[in-house]
Amino acid sequence: MRCLPGRIATGGGFVLPDGAAVRSSVPVTEGEVSVGWSVKTTPGTGPISGVIYVLCMNA
Repeated sequence: MRCLPGRIATGGGFVLPDGAAVRSSVPVTEGEVSVGWSVKTTPGTGPISGVIYVLCMNA
């Protein structure tokens, strides 16, 4: 998930159902600037539905 142009990411996270295992929850960067948030889950037996969020502010 990415911030709108001209904004930077200051944090982020996720809400996933019970039993979903998260491998990583990290900023997405362009150079040294955080511009979004990424969440990766471990492979399971089917699709996982959840919410990823990013907190953005003006650069």
